[in-house]
Amino acid sequence: MLPLGSPSDITFEITVKFPAGYAPVLPQNVVRKTDFAEFSATYSVDKVLGGPLHVKTLLPEVSGDKRAEYSGLVKSANEAAQTCIYVRTTAEDFVVPSLAGLTPFERKAAVAGLEKQFAENPGDHQFAVALSQAHMDDHRYREAADVLEKSLAVNSERSQGINLALAKAFLGVPDADKAMDQLRNALGDQPDNALLNEAALALADANIHLDDALTYFNRAVTEISSKSSAISPDAAQVADFRLLRGLAIDWDALGWIKFRMGDAATAEKYSLAAWELKQAPSIGEHLVEVYEKLGKNKQAAKVCLLALAAGDRNAPDEKLFEELNHLRAFLPKTPGGIRSDWSDGAMALSEMRTIHIPFHPQLQKSSGSAHFVISFTSSSKPEKVVFESGAEELRGGIPALTAAIYPQIVPDTTAVRILHRAILSCLHSADDCVLVFIPDTEMALPGFHIIGAPGPPNQFPPPPGL
Repeated sequence: MLPLGSPSDITFEITVKFPAGYAPVLPQNVVRKTDFAEFSATYSVDKVLGGPLHVKTLLPEVSGDKRAEYSGLVKSANEAAQTCIYVRTTAEDFVVPSLAGLTPFERKAAVAGLEKQFAENPGDHQFAVALSQAHMDDHRYREAADVLEKSLAVNSERSQGINLALAKAFLGVPDADKAMDQLRNALGDQPDNALLNEAALALADANIHLDDALTYFNRAVTEISSKSSAISPDAAQVADFRLLRGLAIDWDALGWIKFRMGDAATAEKYSLAAWELKQAPSIGEHLVEVYEKLGKNKQAAKVCLLALAAGDRNAPDEKLFEELNHLRAFLPKTPGGIRSDWSDGAMALSEMRTIHIPFHPQLQKSSGSAHFVISFTSSSKPEKVVFESGAEELRGGIPALTAAIYPQIVPDTTAVRILHRAILSCLHSADDCVLVFIPDTEMALPGFHIIGAPGPPNQFPPPPGL
């Protein structure tokens, strides 16, 4: 006999509200009933996704002859609790979801869900592109191309998203001619900055058609630099900071193509500028390779450690992790003789974003803080500092903030404006104040995403022998 305990009745409610233009793809409802327990997972949507999960035990124990039935009930409950819910957009073009932050178990479930959805909806390009990207992440490029071509055979209507995905798949096969045909289809006559960047980076990663990649990069950087110059630091909007994240991505991409073309010295300027603007693992990874090429192994090791700390500790970037093992000998030792680890990288990342400012205001309280926008154009000294909000006494710190030197370089003479948001914190008892740059936050992009449906606590003990 398998004990279940006292009879119980548990309902676990989940609700998710979606912004305009987004809608969930509902999983199939699950209903399992036995004479000893019941389980159900039912989903509905009317502007808000509802998904109550219900567990009810009817008997205190399960007899041995019901083992198979019990195992099936447990399996249904576990699968429902771990179901991924797919969220799609009505936009014509979309962003492919990243599975990089998922645990291996979560990723396996997400890919299985994509395969199921694609099998049921082969003409849906959003599922096709998402599944193909999962295959490409596993270096299964031929399978990725097969998925996309099958989807196009069912639904011949093309978009930038599916053309670009097919180009990337063919680059990995590799079939350069087919890849370039698809890439040109994706770019069309008036490609936007993000598309130019993605196309160029795909070519750079494949190390082919580098002249075309450089042309795409230069167009992307010129466009975004021009837009950034028009930003007013006195009236900075969320969209302005989003644009500057794009500038970091463009500089990183331009540095990468220069590296691929054998110009590591120029690559260093762009990669470092990108890293100082946006501490992202992918940008750090490129800078690490550039530093290694230039023989700057200590700098490479430090950036590698910081880039890992900037990512997900539970799902670290595999390439960065391998690089860190290779470069660990160049990291400084702690007092105990141990080489730096992830926590040291997180602390160093925080220190990278922190500057001490020689300013001692007359505070009304024991401490005070304020938000500032700091604008750069052609050097590491600010062009302008704008007080946004906070303790009014800290407004007087603008001259000290303007005189400070910051870790932000501009890689070339192209006219550009870079904005940083920062918090200035001061203590009455301290000799100076501390300025902390606010890291860029990822904002919602139109696209196709995956969310995990939180499941109820596991009410059932595992079946014997499993």
